[in-house]
Amino acid sequence: MSQLSHYPCLLAIETDATSFHGADARLPEVPDKTAAEQLIAHIAADLEGLLPGIHGTSLTTCAVVFDQTQILRPGYAVFESLKKLLEASYQGQSFQPRLTSFAAHDGRLPHTDLQPDPGIPLSMLVLIPVLVSGDADSISSLGYVMESRFMEHGQVSAGHAQWLGATFGLPVLHARYMTLTDLAAMLRMQLDSIGFLPLWELLDHALNLPLEPCEITTGPGNQFNYADGVVTSPLLTFDQWAAGPGAGVASDRDSLSQGFFDYTQLQRQYLTSLAAHGIPLAHQAADGSVIGDDQQYICECLKLEGISQPATLTYHSSMELGTIAMTVIQGEKQYNYYPLMPAGLDAIEGAIAGQLGAQPVIAYPASIGIDARRRRLIPESMAAD
Repeated sequence: MSQLSHYPCLLAIETDATSFHGADARLPEVPDKTAAEQLIAHIAADLEGLLPGIHGTSLTTCAVVFDQTQILRPGYAVFESLKKLLEASYQGQSFQPRLTSFAAHDGRLPHTDLQPDPGIPLSMLVLIPVLVSGDADSISSLGYVMESRFMEHGQVSAGHAQWLGATFGLPVLHARYMTLTDLAAMLRMQLDSIGFLPLWELLDHALNLPLEPCEITTGPGNQFNYADGVVTSPLLTFDQWAAGPGAGVASDRDSLSQGFFDYTQLQRQYLTSLAAHGIPLAHQAADGSVIGDDQQYICECLKLEGISQPATLTYHSSMELGTIAMTVIQGEKQYNYYPLMPAGLDAIEGAIAGQLGAQPVIAYPASIGIDARRRRLIPESMAAD
């Protein structure tokens, strides 16, 4: 078989995402083999009306829906899997146009990258991947037409939209075809509208597996560096942030606490988004040392200046973010613990059990304790100093 060229596109379904969440959550159905064959037949009929010359190509899909975060992953793994499965199906035969749709067997797709990620909550836009394959000249011409035509004229037929809703068990508010370029442009617009354009710049760079590094810095001072397929980001404690990226923030408690809240919230949001898009992460301490994947918290130890206090524990928190840090005072030492993941809180409490003694003083101030003059995190017992 001569070298095949491929062009990815998507069947995008706008749906009511509330049905995927809550006590009565209902996830989309996983169609059987017969429904999968009907799906590719519907897609072929739609595309023949939209793209002259499509009949001379092969169309490949899988009968499941994905969230955009699983489609937009480095190397576009979903489409790479479809490409490998299609090419393997020819087994040395000459190219002949064919329609192929992979279905789940006992709930499993034929390739792991085609399996919807259960850890990603579906949003209002769910996607079915479609791979268009053929000779290089035909695919190049069709790709140009898809990029210029789909957004204006890519609506699926009414009968197909109704069939999609019944087969996948989801409300179809709107359904259309789009390209990866269209999807990326939509995501860029969404992130820009909420002030996350630096996140898009990082995502856009990482999706195509470039050799060149990329570095972004946010307003609150978060840093994310892409190199060799991995994003690294230093995780700063309050004291490190206040002396570094937050050095320009006014030395009053309200300004410092809000600045660190913004830094922490953005750090969590960016890391969560990058992980959902399948981008490998390597956490770093402020000194550049690597934080292991199994490490659940970081701890800094400070010596109190001529002060010795009974054991105390302070939970520094905010209503939006929950617990941000925990401070333990033991004699002349102050230990500040920062959870790296939700399970880190339990790990910290287990680690400090021996430091606190039988009846420690525990404070829940619903804020973070700050010595504004020295720009340091302090326990509740020292907040009035």
